[in-house]
Amino acid sequence: MLGRHALRSLGLAAVALSLLAVPGLQGAAQAKAPAAPTQLRIVPQENPIDPSQPLMRLRWTPPADKADITGYRVYVDGELLETVRAVTCPEINPQNLLRWCANVTNLQVGQVYTFAVTAVSKGGESKPLSLQRMAVIAPSEPLNVQVVPDDKSLTVSWDPPLSTGGGDIKRYIVRTSSFLPGPTPACEIITATSCKIKGLTNGVHYDVTVEARNAA
Repeated sequence: MLGRHALRSLGLAAVALSLLAVPGLQGAAQAKAPAAPTQLRIVPQENPIDPSQPLMRLRWTPPADKADITGYRVYVDGELLETVRAVTCPEINPQNLLRWCANVTNLQVGQVYTFAVTAVSKGGESKPLSLQRMAVIAPSEPLNVQVVPDDKSLTVSWDPPLSTGGGDIKRYIVRTSSFLPGPTPACEIITATSCKIKGLTNGVHYDVTVEARNAA
């Protein structure tokens, strides 16, 4: 009798194991984590509350299969910053679809951070999509602007700004303005601190502005 009981119990156990092993039963009970977002971009913006503090705008595109996604998590140097649950970004991508975005503040000028975004669903959290960027603000104005007139031209020179805003100066833009209708000549300089603007009209008063630009 003991032997039969042991065999009967053994048979029941074998049936239970075979049911658990049926393909699809376990998979149907658990949803899988979503794929990671794509096309992460980080664009410095002017901080409307305090221009001396960096504001970095993160923008990304949802994964192809986004039906079950409940939100996105934004991390800075591995620490959770916020969970984005609605479309908050007004920019339109080339496919005429709204992108997701988040603004990150409380950063140190000139410091490099690792920004990451994950997608979240009932099945869990995706792998992170991450980028490293330096937190920057707009540079200060160029110094000691000098303008020397010549025949139908102006030679403009200047010194670099005291503050680069945490990033390298990418270029300088020199513009002229006058009472004459239509656009006036300008020049764009990558690394030098002088340029000659040609195509002007002799005897006309021109105002000259010099602008320094970095990644912000």
